[in-house]
Amino acid sequence: MNDLYTTGLWDQTYISAKMLNFGSLDSSVSHNVTANFGSFDSTTDPNVLPYAMPFVTGETINRNTPIGGQFDLTWNAYSLNRAVSATPFATVNQGTEQTRATSQLNWHEQYYGGAGTVFTPFANIRGDMLTADNVPGAATTSTTATRLLPEAGFDMRWPFVSQSALGQSVVSPVVQFITSANEGDTTAFGNEDSITLNLDHTNLFLADRFSGMDRYEGGTRADIGVAYSLFANNGGLVRASLGQSIHIAGQNSFVDGSGLADNESDFVGSFVVQPNSNLSLAYEARLKNDLSAFNRQEVVASLSFDRFSGSLSYLDFAAQPDYGQPLPTHWVSGDTKLGLGRGWSFFGGMTYDFTTSIITRKTAGFEFDCRCMNFKAYYAEVQDSITLGTDERLMMSIELATLGKTSASLGLTSLGF
Repeated sequence: MNDLYTTGLWDQTYISAKMLNFGSLDSSVSHNVTANFGSFDSTTDPNVLPYAMPFVTGETINRNTPIGGQFDLTWNAYSLNRAVSATPFATVNQGTEQTRATSQLNWHEQYYGGAGTVFTPFANIRGDMLTADNVPGAATTSTTATRLLPEAGFDMRWPFVSQSALGQSVVSPVVQFITSANEGDTTAFGNEDSITLNLDHTNLFLADRFSGMDRYEGGTRADIGVAYSLFANNGGLVRASLGQSIHIAGQNSFVDGSGLADNESDFVGSFVVQPNSNLSLAYEARLKNDLSAFNRQEVVASLSFDRFSGSLSYLDFAAQPDYGQPLPTHWVSGDTKLGLGRGWSFFGGMTYDFTTSIITRKTAGFEFDCRCMNFKAYYAEVQDSITLGTDERLMMSIELATLGKTSASLGLTSLGF
């Protein structure tokens, strides 16, 4: 990946502009490249990897409005080119050229009721301009269009607070109602930045659950849930949440595997226990709406003492072929780090795949970290779960606090080791 970028931050405005290029080092083996514009398999043709000149995003916030509340204006634009059209997944098509410019004006205000309710109305209006060439499945080879997408809704929460010998507990039911314009027909345009989708407790109450702006979540829906928090007197913490989204009317922009394709979405929940600053246990799950099976489960345990830190993760994800995950994911992964003093530390980790009964990742190396720089040198071995091919590399990276980061790798397999 090659990129040239500039960023600016002043007052209440942020802007970032980039030029990006992605290329395959070897067309004879499979590479899954994930970047701003999704995932691609270069085995089919390395020419499907794009370059974007430019890719611009920004935001301006205004908190002093004549009608109260907060306005923020966001914008996003890219112009992308690739040598040949691509269909990386069954429902994802990408043309040879695509330009999209999007601007969105958002408003929200927060009101507090006498009974402790928190009521937040919001309204957004988004405008898109799109041009695309040679998109597979499109009716014409070249398309230009504009669309206007209004949205309005409210979020209402009612926190109940109690004090006990353990600490302070907060239970908060949440109800959200959103109505939006339908997304409409998207076959004429490519999907470059909205390929992956993971419904969980972190995005259940977002106005748009897509990962990018090439797709848009329309229709009318209600999101409901409940959250619980315990702030212990000894500094410990317990958090839990459970929720579901209900599609009421209009076009449903999601397909099977998303957890949102049915009128009643999958249930999403989380549970976190942090008894002290040294130990943390977290569990996240996505359960089918008929309670028949789990579509996603993840357990993470983290431990840190003085110079030692480590984590152990267990993942069990169902396949999502239309969202970039063609096979189920079922593995356990462990990572550890040991401080050696004077800024130096040793780190390592591995991942075991239950589906193929192989260790798919091994890493071991040294790190030096101080206020002005971070340096890493390590060995990495990755085994593909599908092809069972192994890639072994010596990796080195250096990051200077004020200048940026660079890295280099040496492929041991290609050298005959």
